[in-house]
Amino acid sequence: MRTFLYNTNTSKREGEIREGRYLVDGQPGVLPSYLVELEIEKLSDPPYNSATQTIEYRSYADLNNLKWIEESYVRNLTPEEITQRQPQLPNACTPRQLRIALIQSGISLSSIENYIDSIQDQTQREISRAEWEYALEIVKEHPLVAMLAVNLNLTQQQVDDIFSLAVTL
Repeated sequence: MRTFLYNTNTSKREGEIREGRYLVDGQPGVLPSYLVELEIEKLSDPPYNSATQTIEYRSYADLNNLKWIEESYVRNLTPEEITQRQPQLPNACTPRQLRIALIQSGISLSSIENYIDSIQDQTQREISRAEWEYALEIVKEHPLVAMLAVNLNLTQQQVDDIFSLAVTL
């Protein structure tokens, strides 16, 4: 059993938590009227659904039973908190990851290179080639990715799936 002294005037713990009762020379000590010895009682966690709920903790003095209650309770998550807990789609990957994901998705790299070669504006073509060949990171919202998706007739879901696959490689 773990106990501590509780000050009823300040509603705060006095001194350290100890194993066993407060004793003076082996006998219960005489305490000032504003101090009571409370036994710590930790209640078990209730069941909850971690996708839509969370466990929160509280503790309080039960002076009638001379107990300090430590308990948890279930709180429903807000819609924003639920959204934050859901896995987020990846927004970027390395060029190696994207190229392998494209190949595994049945898209040849030569079709992408052919598209880049077909860009009419020479400056835009060279910029696109530089992006495709030398980028250290490929961001899903990049204009080149959007143009490639349109050219390859990919839906947004397919682009998301390719990036999701890519980050696992």
